[in-house]
This record gives sequence, C-alpha cells and structure tokens, in this order.
Amino acid sequence: MYRVALIGTEGLPAQYGGFETVVSEFLHNSEQWNSQVNFEVYCAAGCSPVMDKYCGAKLVHIPMSAHGWRSMVYDGVSIIHALWHRADVLMCFGVSGSWILLLVRLFTRTRIIAHVDGIEWQRAKWSPAGRFALKVLEYLAVRFAHRVISDNAGITRYLKNRYGSDPFEVAYGGDHALRARASISPNMPDGKFILAICRIEPENNVDMILEAMRAINGLPLVMIGNWGRSPYGRALKEVYKNIDGILLLDPIYDIGVLKGFREKTSVYVHGHSAGGTNPSLVEAMFFGVPIIAFDCDFNRFTTANKALYFKNKEELAALLNSDVKTLSSVGKDMASLAIEKYRWADVIIKYQSLILEEISYLSK
Repeated sequence: MYRVALIGTEGLPAQYGGFETVVSEFLHNSEQWNSQVNFEVYCAAGCSPVMDKYCGAKLVHIPMSAHGWRSMVYDGVSIIHALWHRADVLMCFGVSGSWILLLVRLFTRTRIIAHVDGIEWQRAKWSPAGRFALKVLEYLAVRFAHRVISDNAGITRYLKNRYGSDPFEVAYGGDHALRARASISPNMPDGKFILAICRIEPENNVDMILEAMRAINGLPLVMIGNWGRSPYGRALKEVYKNIDGILLLDPIYDIGVLKGFREKTSVYVHGHSAGGTNPSLVEAMFFGVPIIAFDCDFNRFTTANKALYFKNKEELAALLNSDVKTLSSVGKDMASLAIEKYRWADVIIKYQSLILEEISYLSK
C-alpha cells in the first residue's frame, strides 16, 4: 500500500475551489485505485470541519492559514509532516511549497507531482515583490518536481515555451455540479437571469461585467462572489448594490443551491483572464447554457472556440443582446463539449495513470 499526500488544498469537504474538488473526486472514485493507494489530505485551519477521515482518506489538520504569503509556510510544513510520516508521493496543488522541493529531491526517494495553478504571478492583485516571489516558486516547482500537471493547453504551451517542460495535461471535471439535488435560494430572482460566479478580483474583469450590464435593458444579472474579501470587491459592491437589474450575492458553497441558480440561468458570463481551465466555467457548461467568456487563450481552449467572446464592456453588452437562435446554438455546443472532455470519471483515470506511474519508480 502506497501513501499519497495531497498538499495545498484548504480542506474537505470541498467548497468551490478547483483543487478541493479534484481531491474530493479522487476520494469519491476511490474504487478505481484498486486498494493500491492510501490518501492523506492536508487541511488548513478554519477552512473545513475538523474530521479525522473523509471518504476513507486520513485528514491532517495543520493549524495555519492557506492564504497569501502564509500559504508558503502552510505548504512547507505540510510537506515536512508528510515526509516524516513516510509519504511515497507528494501531489502539490499550487507552487507555494516549492521552495522546499530541492531538499525533498536530495534527501528522499519520495516522488513529487506539482500541479501548476495557472500563471499565478500574472494576477493583478499581487505586488511587484509578490509577483517576483511567485515567478521563483513557479520555476522551482517546474525544476524540481518529477512531473508537472497543467490543466489547460494554454498553460501547457506557456510551460513548454518558458521552461522547456513537458507537462501532463489534464483538466478539471464538472459533472459533479449536476449530481446534487437542486434547492432554491430565497435570494433567487423570479424568471431567467444572467449568471456570473467568480472570486471578486481585477483579473476576473468584474468591473467590466458590471459596467456592461448598465448598457443593456434585458435580463437581470446575478453575480456570486466574495465581495467583502478585498478593497476592490467592497468598492464595487458599494457602487452597484442598489442598481436595478444587478443582484450581488455573497459566496455560495452549497452545490445544490448553485444548481438551483444554474438551472434558471439564461446566459453565463465568465470574465476570468488569468489561470487555466476554470472550474466554474466547466461546471456551467454541463447545464447547456450559452457561455460568453473573456477573450483569452485559456477560455478559448476550455470552450474549444465554441463560446462567444468579449474584450471590453461594449462587446459584452452587444453579445448579451444576441439573438435567441445564436445563444441556443452556443448552449448546445457547450453541453456536448462538457460531456466529451470534462467528465470526472475520465479525468480521474488520467490522474490515476500519472500517480501509479510515479509509484512504479519506487519499486525499481
């Protein structure tokens, strides 16, 4: 029996973060591992209920924050703990703990898999010093991991061009969003609406989406996100909270409540400009709703160039006024693509092949 330590998540049960959902799906599809693997999941303080096990996996609670610069300490301590307890494989989600990977390579036989989370240093929220640190951590992850995971063809191309790396490409799944039993939120508007779900950050073009809504006289917008987390979010909420046709809701983590919103969605707007394959985008595709996404490589690769794309508020406003026939065709394409590329059963088989390949090196 081999021990695989999953490092870098906030914890379980999964909330709406991509890494947490990946880990949750690992465990819910545990029968595919043929009793070869024991998972140990590292969880941050205050981010999940304190439980000893989840779907058969051991949960290790580290009394530290997983946010900002503190994630470097949290991931580093998690890695040290995992090595002390003889982990055979480290699967590191994100690059925060990569400062310690050279020592892991020098003094242990433990195999390292690093899942690069987009191009993190490009996010507008970071200071120049933070961007430099993230560039260094990204380099260390690619340099010292035995295998690197990319979740999007755009990230794969970036890693090949910048580092000469040959990453293992596997996207997120999204069909878990269909499994839950839909429930109705008291905050849900009557009738159809436009939906956006994201972290409220500049690179997600939240201000652009809100400005575009001012220019149309159509369906209302429901935007779900962490408005209180940053000055950027708080300022936007203050400006738009009382504008007719715009409903700003705090984060919703209940997948059943989110399903209720998605089932009543007429159009899904996705403003992300950084990162790779975004989980909320993939989840929306399974509902067969038309997708209007910010025009960048990551979103085009995720949607196979079959969505509608905008670069500014004027283009977004025009697309939101598209004819029903065009929008309906896009929705059908999104549903077909989701089934073809983003089913968790298929995604986990790819992860399984990678982990078992790394385990095979330990027996040589």
